[in-house]
Amino acid sequence: AQRMARGWVSVVPVLFLDFLVIALPAGVLPIVLNSHYGQRAYLLGGWAATCKGLLAFLTSPALGALSDVIGRKWLFFACVLGTAAPYAVLGLGASLDTHLILLGLSGLLSATFPLAFAFIADSVAPQQRASAFGATIGLGLGGAFFVGPALGATIDELLGTSAVFKACVAVTAFNAAFAVVVLHEPPSRGRLTWSELLRRSNPCRSFTGLLVASRPMRLLSVITLFYYLALWGFLANKGVYARRRFQLTSRETAAQLSVFGAVSSLSQTAGLSAARKVASEAQIARACFACAMGAMLIYGFATDSRLLYPAMALLGLSVGGFATVSSLCSQASAPCSAPTRLSNTPRRLAH
Repeated sequence: AQRMARGWVSVVPVLFLDFLVIALPAGVLPIVLNSHYGQRAYLLGGWAATCKGLLAFLTSPALGALSDVIGRKWLFFACVLGTAAPYAVLGLGASLDTHLILLGLSGLLSATFPLAFAFIADSVAPQQRASAFGATIGLGLGGAFFVGPALGATIDELLGTSAVFKACVAVTAFNAAFAVVVLHEPPSRGRLTWSELLRRSNPCRSFTGLLVASRPMRLLSVITLFYYLALWGFLANKGVYARRRFQLTSRETAAQLSVFGAVSSLSQTAGLSAARKVASEAQIARACFACAMGAMLIYGFATDSRLLYPAMALLGLSVGGFATVSSLCSQASAPCSAPTRLSNTPRRLAH
């Protein structure tokens, strides 16, 4: 039992370091993209995000099912490197074109969260998964965006932009070594046959199979589709938009992202646990969706950059929707393996 608990808890620092690679240049990257591409920044960034989403749709079910055959650890390790690669290569002297190409191709290994949640589902009771998912997101994603952007902006001011991306390389290398040492394969609970793997690797077949078999999954899928369609469209463009609209400096962008990280970290750990004592998971999900809508409305209609801070705070609160919906999906699709169902629902539709 102790080894199982350690198996999923050890995922948190790996996720933290992985998202730290994304968070470190988050304040400077919109400025660099705007300066280099000008009016094409929106278009090129959008195409990269679209390619990433399409590839994630095609490969996430296969990665989830494959982890039931060969285990979680090394696939999770590969996905961690895939997430970090588009940013780390900039520290190795690669061009912004290479960054955007790798960002699009990173969808091939875009099952980081589903596989992390699979570690949790292997060892945590269903009724406790929402809290565990929330703690993982809060400490991993939220923690990284609390410290990363400010640290990146400081490095930019002291040592220059190139030093920020070199720091991404260093963090990626350290995280790779750390993951190899600390991650432990969860105990086998029965593995898929290769024929079953091939069947589940078909994204359309595996997803439609869930929809046909489960009415709750149909409802969750529709809700998730529209929620993440709006959310990821917003996230893909907000950095470039804020730079153009308000001429934000890297320090100002970092401060806003740190607000998001702090609120996300607190709300997904203590906040989500407290909320589950007074509200159902469905009620929590609805509240999180409302926070996301409020964040996007404020961001879109803001006339002063100071209004972006409460928008980012609301966005930090909204992240609980991912953890809660993931928990609901893991319960609604009980016959399926954990990573397959998680990769097929919020993660896949998120892109």
